[in-house]
Amino acid sequence: MKIITWDKKEKVEVKGKFERIPVIIDMQNDFVKKEFPVNGHKDNGKLVVAGAEEIIQKIANLIEQYRKQEVPIIYTTDWHPYFADEFKVWPIHCVIGTKGAEIIDELKPNGQDFVIQKNANAAFTNPNTLDLLKALNAKEFLVTGVATDYCIKNFAIDAAKNGFKVIVNLDMVKGVDLNKGDIDKAIAEMKAAGVELI
Repeated sequence: MKIITWDKKEKVEVKGKFERIPVIIDMQNDFVKKEFPVNGHKDNGKLVVAGAEEIIQKIANLIEQYRKQEVPIIYTTDWHPYFADEFKVWPIHCVIGTKGAEIIDELKPNGQDFVIQKNANAAFTNPNTLDLLKALNAKEFLVTGVATDYCIKNFAIDAAKNGFKVIVNLDMVKGVDLNKGDIDKAIAEMKAAGVELI
């Protein structure tokens, strides 16, 4: 897999031409797993999105379908240093180098995939995201994962604003709904930005 780091501009060396590429947003232990093994003991997800475990198999099936067609998968991951500004608002989570920051075992990337790391709830804060999407030359991007009202919304809207066709599969996403109605509001914002919802 190719890691797309957030802390420096890189030359994206990839050429592609695909009908559709799946994008798996933040399916990491800290967001998905209530418990996960770490060095012989168990740890707890630091910011688990309710219902996230329910979409694992659906996303796994999707990944398998596209891998059979030799289509690369794009993943995004929160990848925070301990001093991240985000921790002034949210509990500490997905810290660089921790098991909590790893993509869950059921959905691990393979050699042809791309992992966009980010230190914010928007993948386009990574200076290499736009170049990667352009280089892959896909007709559309199919978005799944967590959380509907944060990182999914931001990715989908930012990608659409940059001219990409974006589809969000609502059967393969889960949201936080910190304030009741946040998920519905996010869905409305995505629709208004031209994102297709299925």
